[in-house]
Amino acid sequence: AGNYVGNNIIQDDIFSLINWAREENRTGIEHRHISTIAIFFRKNNEVYRGYAQIKKRVDSDIRIRIQGANNSELWREREIFHVLQYLRGRGQQQIIISDDTTQNELKKYIADLMQQHPKWDQEYLDICYTLILNYLDSIRSDENSHTFTEMADEVQDIAGRDDSGQIYKIYDRYKKERLIQDDNISLILTTMHKVKGLEFDAVMTTPSTASLPLVAHRKFNEGDPAMADDRADIDEERRLLFVAYTRAKKYLHVYKWKREKAIEKYRLFPTFEDSRLGVTEREASIGNYVLSYAAQPRNFQMNEYIRNNVKKDDPVEVVRVERSYNGRYYYVYEIRHENKAIGQLNSNGKKKSNLVIEAEKNGISRLKGFFISDVCVWTHQDSLDYDEKNDTTYTNNWCPQSIEQGYVMLVQIAGFGK
Repeated sequence: AGNYVGNNIIQDDIFSLINWAREENRTGIEHRHISTIAIFFRKNNEVYRGYAQIKKRVDSDIRIRIQGANNSELWREREIFHVLQYLRGRGQQQIIISDDTTQNELKKYIADLMQQHPKWDQEYLDICYTLILNYLDSIRSDENSHTFTEMADEVQDIAGRDDSGQIYKIYDRYKKERLIQDDNISLILTTMHKVKGLEFDAVMTTPSTASLPLVAHRKFNEGDPAMADDRADIDEERRLLFVAYTRAKKYLHVYKWKREKAIEKYRLFPTFEDSRLGVTEREASIGNYVLSYAAQPRNFQMNEYIRNNVKKDDPVEVVRVERSYNGRYYYVYEIRHENKAIGQLNSNGKKKSNLVIEAEKNGISRLKGFFISDVCVWTHQDSLDYDEKNDTTYTNNWCPQSIEQGYVMLVQIAGFGK
């Protein structure tokens, strides 16, 4: 089948599957209706690689999303964080349950946000609304009084769990109450680890290039037989594939390439990177970025620009910029949106971005081909905690305005740099 979803055969099959689903939906027979198509990957970076290719060809009537692959908690997303701020702003005000007053107020508030902020991710706002509905239903029979702060804490707790399956179970449960009501097919890209307990009308599993075993303790060649220590890892991979296959309710399409065949035969498979695809991050990590960039005095106004003008999927470039400090010249690598700096890649220490490593090694001054994968927040407390854990000093760069605001905007990118 070839490697990655960059393979045209796999892409063509995905869109053949979408067209087939459209035809099934036109029949009007409910039990044959296809509303969700999930494309499964083994690793997060494979999700983003697939997304970079697929999104170029998706028609406007298909809603496409990445589920559970972002490297920060869902509550950090710009849209959800904004709603949480609003709830906490109402503090100890009591929630009125008896006549749905609170529900109607919040429904209007989030619907208005959708209208006021066309650059924001509408589905994230819709997800947040269903998490609020879930909380309101959980306290309906409770005789105790509850506050908006308690609601915010509960929504953040659910939206902060590593297993995003719970979030999307709630989202599916409130399908009829969602603010986004359409019959469009949802195309969901996710990892096999993030789908336990979830089901989709149609599922396609893609071939992976992840090493087998994932952590190699010795050198080996492709096809070497698994030793005793390897068999447990391979058994876990077999169980993971079984979970993936059983997520399909109506249709399953399985690709098997070298790694999948190695799993079947208890053989080993070494990972590889296809440099023809371009330069990319080996692993999505929040540590790839200068976390205090938008908190610095000269950059604080950038927060407003990111909040109002940056949209997920917008194209961005990585550009090398010369700086000086105490007479010493050095390079940094900025993330630019419409030629405006909105972030900076980490150029120091163990967390150095792979994009910076490749750019430095090959004398690259500009990389195109990336897109915004997430627009999220980084709080002052997060910065303090991160510095303590990683022996860094990012918080020293926070200006008084950033500290008073309590957070800064952080963009994350994905794609293939050319």
